[in-house]
Amino acid sequence: TLLDQLRYYRQYTFLKALEINDPAYDVAVRLLPVINGKADTSRHHARINQGMLELQNGDLFYISAKNNTHRSLYLNILDLQPDGLINAVLPNKAFPVLPSELQLGAGQERVFPYVLKIAPPYGKETYKIFVSAKEIDMETIALSNGSRPRANLSAVQELVNESIGATS
Repeated sequence: TLLDQLRYYRQYTFLKALEINDPAYDVAVRLLPVINGKADTSRHHARINQGMLELQNGDLFYISAKNNTHRSLYLNILDLQPDGLINAVLPNKAFPVLPSELQLGAGQERVFPYVLKIAPPYGKETYKIFVSAKEIDMETIALSNGSRPRANLSAVQELVNESIGATS
């Protein structure tokens, strides 16, 4: 319905504009090209043009994350496609990877073994990275299309739900 489309659009624009930087939640995330089935860290910088990573159709990559703090943190990533769709990257039941598996210990660096492939629609992809001290599940938010999930929500999940006017 039109109301559902408006909610989804509001959710997308809210997430795209959302930017909260807190040094207490310092996690560095990179996309690493996959060459011969392995993460290739040597070619990462060669694909950066004017501060943007450029990828081509069919390119494969892994996600690498490093926790630069002295405490455990949880990571979630959403992909905001250029055509307005929201996809869950981590967690993602299709891989499968659950929210509980996205904990990064203090100082820990991980390359997640889930291959992502570049495919249409083409344009500027936005990856929104959510880091918290408690387990969160942004996949539930991405798939909800504006409806409120039943589980207990973190502050980040509540914020997103409020942005789209979700009700109990």
